[in-house]
Amino acid sequence: SSGINAEYGVSSEGLGKKDPSKCSLRDESTMGVCLKRGYQPDLENCKAVDTDNKMKSKEVKKCKATESRLKKCNFKCDETPTLPVPEPTDKPGPEPTKPNPDPTKPDKIVQKCAHENTNYVGADITNRVYGSVEDCVEDCLRIKSCKSITYRASDRRCYFKSMEGGSTGPTTAAGHTSVNMKCDRSTMKMSCQREGIVFYGADIRNIVSAGIEECILFCRDTETCKSITFLEAGQRCYLKSKYGGASGPVITAGRTSMNMECDNSPVKNMDCLREDENFPGADIRNIIVADEEECVKHCRDTELCVSFTFRESDHRCYLKSKRGGASGPTIAAGHNSMNMECDNSKVNLICAEEDDNYPGYDLRNLVADDLEACVRMCRDTE
Repeated sequence: SSGINAEYGVSSEGLGKKDPSKCSLRDESTMGVCLKRGYQPDLENCKAVDTDNKMKSKEVKKCKATESRLKKCNFKCDETPTLPVPEPTDKPGPEPTKPNPDPTKPDKIVQKCAHENTNYVGADITNRVYGSVEDCVEDCLRIKSCKSITYRASDRRCYFKSMEGGSTGPTTAAGHTSVNMKCDRSTMKMSCQREGIVFYGADIRNIVSAGIEECILFCRDTETCKSITFLEAGQRCYLKSKYGGASGPVITAGRTSMNMECDNSPVKNMDCLREDENFPGADIRNIIVADEEECVKHCRDTELCVSFTFRESDHRCYLKSKRGGASGPTIAAGHNSMNMECDNSKVNLICAEEDDNYPGYDLRNLVADDLEACVRMCRDTE
């Protein structure tokens, strides 16, 4: 469901007072336009804005039909709140200051968030004709579910979208301007960059960009984007729906990859490392690294990674999607394995039952020093 801006007497606060199965987004938006043009409906708290405007008979007929449908679902506009009157005082007031520009005004949003010659594909709510991209943004702001727009200059048609960046991200399209109602233009922290690394799979979209900074902006402006891979040779930007792509990092020259969020803090969980143990199976990806700490960092960067095995002979790191691998640890010299989270607390044997056997459902069997060591291996196995 959605609402119309309080400027027209309608806000999202009143939406709980209608039946969302009957009231349509288009009717709410249309009523907003009617109020703006001077139509006064018989809907509670709804007030016309431009009462001096003479509407055409066709417009009045359309507004009446919309009003009739909104009545059936008990649509109600919200009253404009009354502001408290300040108490009189003899103290001198503050020096007048120039008001800050309103960041929610359509022209400010366009200046800040617009991508020229760009189309946001999919997630369409409705479309209609407007005189300018600013007019289109103005109406999108009135609709609760509208998060972005694409404006086509050739026929002045505006497409309202229910997702930031559309459903599948931006494409290059001459004569199109796309705008999110909210966008992040804060200083980019490039510490999450991984040079010489590609994140394979989980692609939303790829698009030519001026550089990695614009690629990051495209990802920020796409609702489902979590990471990017930037190909320097063709200036091509790959937007990804998972941290680390579908299957983690691969060393590849000429590529730079980056998660929109990352953990670069010092590695402090090495007490979870199990020396001379292998976690077989549940592999996501393997990659050559310097040591176990670098393996931890690659696992952090990969959305599905919860454990790894490091093989000393060739410094190969195996990222895994299950704690303890597919079926628990095995004893393997020269292999060191680790869950990203582990329980190293003291083993309590109060639940131990002597001379009992639990037959069946075996994951793995291996030689352990004692019962406590066996418990720890069980803790390490998902």
